[in-house]
Amino acid sequence: LGARVFSTPFEPGSVIKVATFAALLNEGKITPRTEVLVPGVYTEGLPEGSSIKDSWAHGDLRLTATGVLVQSSNVGTAILSKRLSLQKRHDYLEAFGFNQDTAVDFFGESSGSVLPVDQTDAITDLTQQFGQGMSATAAQIAGLYQVIGNGGVKMPLVLVDGCEWPDGTWTQKPTFEGERVVSEAAAEATVQMMEVTAREGLIKDLVKIPGYRVAAKTGTAEVAENGRYGDERIVSVAGLVPAGDPKYAIVVSFVKPDTMRTSAAAAPAFNAIMKQVIKTFRITPQTKGAPSLPTTW
Repeated sequence: LGARVFSTPFEPGSVIKVATFAALLNEGKITPRTEVLVPGVYTEGLPEGSSIKDSWAHGDLRLTATGVLVQSSNVGTAILSKRLSLQKRHDYLEAFGFNQDTAVDFFGESSGSVLPVDQTDAITDLTQQFGQGMSATAAQIAGLYQVIGNGGVKMPLVLVDGCEWPDGTWTQKPTFEGERVVSEAAAEATVQMMEVTAREGLIKDLVKIPGYRVAAKTGTAEVAENGRYGDERIVSVAGLVPAGDPKYAIVVSFVKPDTMRTSAAAAPAFNAIMKQVIKTFRITPQTKGAPSLPTTW
């Protein structure tokens, strides 16, 4: 009678950065090679005593936009996201399918939460761009990655191909027209940046599959309880396979893992599911054409 993939929203963390970068690329505000100086602490425009930091301490980093995604830098994402207005950022999150039910309209489905522009403070304004201060369901996250893998066109999520009745007749699922969210070029560039992330990021050895190109993004989100963030985490890996011509979007999330509280905890399951998808749908090996994008300058 229920399915958490539809009914249980959570703060997804950095898997949302894919939406942020796709929007920036679509608006022509960045390219994968855009250079940005990323400080260890970001305070510009924030209330006194507030700051945005990365998950690791560092001094100034000379990263490209691709490098920001590979390193999963919250600071770099915040700096780049300010190239779009708050209204634009909000509109893109909704265009990708957040803050609304999916087309499945599953029993007990949650729409998650993206704050209205007039209720968004200076901190949440930026943290939403890396998946904190907003919430989403796993189904919505899968929808985001479907858009990116589908050349920027959003197709409604469905659960079944149709229904066969006892008398043998067959009712097909309704047909839908896609809705363009970002350009094909912006979607392709985002996939390429995700592929570099999977190849050079922290979980590169956990998600690689010999003979296949993989595009992926990790997420490690703090869990808010009683109005404050504590030590609990929700960790995720989301991605596309094959990266050169995406056919399948995969999302894996672990809620409050006990022994490993980073996205590396979800990576083995993500890898196992990818291998099963490759086997089941007989995806041919693909190694040529992998992007070579700089991550530093």
